[in-house]
Amino acid sequence: MKNGPRLLIFEGESTRQPAVIEALTQAYHVDVFAEMDKAISALRRENYEAVFADTCDFLPLERALVGQQASLVLNTIGEGVCIIDDDGTCRWSNNQMRRFSAGVVEKVKTLCCQARPILEAQSSTPGWRRAPGSNSRSSRFTFCDDRDQYFEVIASPVLDKQGKVRQVVAVVWDATSTQRLQQKIGAIDSAGRELTRLDTEQITKLTPDERLQLLQDKIITYAHDLLHFDHFAIRLLDKRNNKLEVVIAEGMPEEAKGIDLYAHPEGSGISGYVAATSRSYICHDTEKDPRYVLGIDHSKSSLTVPLRLHDKVIGAFNIESQAIGAFNEDDRQFAEIFGRYIALALNMLQLLLVERSTTTGQMADSVVQDLAQPVN
Repeated sequence: MKNGPRLLIFEGESTRQPAVIEALTQAYHVDVFAEMDKAISALRRENYEAVFADTCDFLPLERALVGQQASLVLNTIGEGVCIIDDDGTCRWSNNQMRRFSAGVVEKVKTLCCQARPILEAQSSTPGWRRAPGSNSRSSRFTFCDDRDQYFEVIASPVLDKQGKVRQVVAVVWDATSTQRLQQKIGAIDSAGRELTRLDTEQITKLTPDERLQLLQDKIITYAHDLLHFDHFAIRLLDKRNNKLEVVIAEGMPEEAKGIDLYAHPEGSGISGYVAATSRSYICHDTEKDPRYVLGIDHSKSSLTVPLRLHDKVIGAFNIESQAIGAFNEDDRQFAEIFGRYIALALNMLQLLLVERSTTTGQMADSVVQDLAQPVN
C-alpha cells in the first residue's frame, strides 16, 4: 500500500518473516531496514505511524524517537537553546537561537565561558554534587545588545560521570518588554515618592488651596512625563453622602467636572462603579460602553482606577483619551501604583478640610478624619 500510513520495519528474528511483511504491506506503506543506523536516520527524517521491531531492538529505536520529539519541542519553544563547548564553540542550537543576531549569539557564548568556572566551583562543592546527567545549579545573566534589546540567559552545566563540567547549556530569551516595564515601574515609584517628599516647614506656611495647587502641579507633571496622561480627574469620596468630588483635574471640560457622581456600581458612570467595587476599569470604546458618562470632547476610551488608603477606597483616578483602545493592562498597573501615591500624598497634606457640596475646594470633615492618620 504505497499511499497509506507509513510503517518502519526493523529486520529481526521475527520481523523479517516474508508473510508478516506481506500482510503489513496491505495496510501500510512499509520501509524495511536491516541496519540500526539507517533505521534511526529514517526515523529522524520521516514521519512513521508505527514501528515494528523485535523486543531487543526496540530500546535504541525508542531512544531515537524520544530524541526526535525532544528536538521538535526545543525547536518549537519561544526561547533560544544552545550547547556550548569548553572552547566556546556552539555544538548545537535550536531554531529560535539561530534567529537571534550574530552579536547576541557571540555574547551568549562569552557568558557561557564566563559561567563555566563558577559552575565548576559549584559542582565540586562537597555534598552538593548531583547524579551525572542531571541539572546542577545555574548562573543567570542579563545583557543589552547594540539595539537596546535586553536578553536574559540561564547557563547550566552538563556533567560527565565524574561530575566534571563538560559543556554549558544556555537558555536565552528576549526580556526587553519585561526590563522596560520594570524600569517604568521604578520611575513611577520614584515619582510617587517625590509626591510625598515635601518640606514640612514650607507646607505649613501654605494655605489649604496652595497645598492643593502644589500637589496638583506635581501630579500633572509626573502624569504627563511618565504616564503620558494628559486628561484626567481625581475624585475623592465624601462618606457623608457617598459623593465623588473633583479635587484635581487636568484637560477636562467644566461640564465634565460638574457632573454629580456617587460611589454606586450603577448609575454613576465608570468612576462610581470603580469607587463602589474597588476594581479598576478599562473602557476600550466609550461609544459602546453603557457605563461611560461625559468626559473630554471626542473621548474614545478611558482608564479608571480606585484610590486606596489603608485598604479603603477614598476616591477614583479617571484618565481619558481621544483614541479608541488607548489603554492596556500595563497602563492599568501604572495608574494603580501612581494612584496609591496620590492617596498617600493627599493624606499627608491633610487637604481635606470641611464640607464640599459644590466646587469650592472644600472637603467633608468625615473624610478628613479617616485620611489624616499618621503615615507609618
